[in-house]
Amino acid sequence: MNSLALSTQHSALSTPSIEELRSRQYPEELLLQMEGWADEFEKMGESPERARELAFRASERTRDSIGGEQLYIPKGRYFALSVRDRQIFAKWNGNNTHILCQEFDVTERHIYRIVEAMRKEEQERRQGKLFQPAIKS
Repeated sequence: MNSLALSTQHSALSTPSIEELRSRQYPEELLLQMEGWADEFEKMGESPERARELAFRASERTRDSIGGEQLYIPKGRYFALSVRDRQIFAKWNGNNTHILCQEFDVTERHIYRIVEAMRKEEQERRQGKLFQPAIKS
């Protein structure tokens, strides 16, 4: 086991700095991820030292599990739209369509399509599909 992997088992005091990792030729892609993860952990209330430790551990886990693999990470456009659509549906009260159009930069018709789709999804979730297609044997 290399010294980087060993350091994940120690406290934040032994977590290498970004500069130290860079000097030891740690993969640049993982350094960028570490910086992003550390920022997110700090936003969640972790101290900078703990955030750096958690980010390093996540980076090492990624390196150990998929290092050397060619990996495509999709942008998650449909996931982001789904999150946005759920926000619109949660805020919509029937009288604020114009305000939501401005807030989310969509048309009124699009708001109504979102509301219709979300209502349908919610109804199917609560009731299930009432008419399932027959299964042929």
